[in-house]
Amino acid sequence: MSSEFSSKADGILYINNRLSQFEEQIQLILAERVSFLHQLNDLQSSDSIFPDEILSAIFVKACKRPDKPVSPVVLGAVCSRWRRIAWGMPSLWSSLGPIPPCRPIRHVDVEILNLYFQNTAQHPIDLDLRLDCLPPKRRDSREFLYVIFVENPSKVQKLTFSTSNSIATFNMVERAIKFSNLPCLSTISFVARKIGHNIRPTPLLPNLFRSAINVRTLSFDSYQLSYMWAISWSSITVLRLRNIAIDQCIHILSICSKMVEFHCSLPGPAPDGFRPPSLPVKELKNLEIFDVNLDRAKYIDGYLVNANSQWVSCLLAHFRFPNLKHMGWGEISTSPDTYASFLGVMQSLITFKCTSFHRSCHIGRILQLLSSTVRRVDLPHLTYNPEDNLHTLKAIVANFIVPESQGTRNLELIFPDTPFGSGLCTTLANFRKMGLNLKISNTAYDTY
Repeated sequence: MSSEFSSKADGILYINNRLSQFEEQIQLILAERVSFLHQLNDLQSSDSIFPDEILSAIFVKACKRPDKPVSPVVLGAVCSRWRRIAWGMPSLWSSLGPIPPCRPIRHVDVEILNLYFQNTAQHPIDLDLRLDCLPPKRRDSREFLYVIFVENPSKVQKLTFSTSNSIATFNMVERAIKFSNLPCLSTISFVARKIGHNIRPTPLLPNLFRSAINVRTLSFDSYQLSYMWAISWSSITVLRLRNIAIDQCIHILSICSKMVEFHCSLPGPAPDGFRPPSLPVKELKNLEIFDVNLDRAKYIDGYLVNANSQWVSCLLAHFRFPNLKHMGWGEISTSPDTYASFLGVMQSLITFKCTSFHRSCHIGRILQLLSSTVRRVDLPHLTYNPEDNLHTLKAIVANFIVPESQGTRNLELIFPDTPFGSGLCTTLANFRKMGLNLKISNTAYDTY
């Protein structure tokens, strides 16, 4: 074969050229094979009988599941048709997290983040960032934050920072947002991933506020807020607190003048030597939802020994919510008459929820103090004795009976898993005759 070429160099050149041509033909054949496999997959797919609209609705349900949402990346890997549909629905890519997963960040996490921002188009995106998985010294960590706060800051609508105690990562995030502009950011959440930790997020939050002037919703879980008074609390309309020291909760209530919703669960103990502040009575006229879930108080030798008693006494003494519509209260453990001035100004209350009370006469007195506008009362499980529960129900509802001349009043009572026995229907009929159209909802019976 070597005699066919004038020189050895010409032979090598010819053979290399032919090999290159063969390689190009092989790649074309493989690409055509992949295309045919995609077509075959689509034709054999069991979902081919569904139109795109139905598949799109299924994808939305799968991606928005509250417990285990399916990633659109997984949906797009099933077949070319699913990929085309998933990649063409920006709403599927509007939420990502927690990211990175429970491991240090990898470059694939940066690629996934880029994919979400690309496919979300002009839709805003919610991000849940695990700061513990972003080691400050890794290049991927810096690239990850660069994609969010430098390349796509105008698309971020909600940010959740979850960590155990990653102060170094807080500082890295602070540097990333220092010169960023986040015009769409409206909600910020800080979550401590280890129960009992009380974390101080350095100057991160004030810098976030300087970069995001439209933040209206804040959420804190196990954080020290005493380091954050420099931010513009007066612009906050929705606040969610969990395991925050009582003195800090009270202070926030006193400075958030435009707050519409306040949610607080399991407030932590105040520091040693805490004394309720000497505050004038403050009216929060914009507040419509007030939902507080306190720890169950304990009695020792007849005395209430729980820091939450200070929290309750401060609320009752220093705050008034005249336009409140929905109120959720924890345990009613003190005399109902102490709530008189607090409840008396609520002339627009619609819903009242109580999680625990010591005596049925206590809750009856509380309901008597409530506004006549109340239409729904959510009460805790009573007892397992139907006759005792029916007696309690009559005592409670007696506070809502209206004179016949004032017409009929509608009221819904919610008792989770509380049995009332066979006398309930007769009792309800008697209430209707007295001008009260009562609806009982629970899981032990059908709704009456």
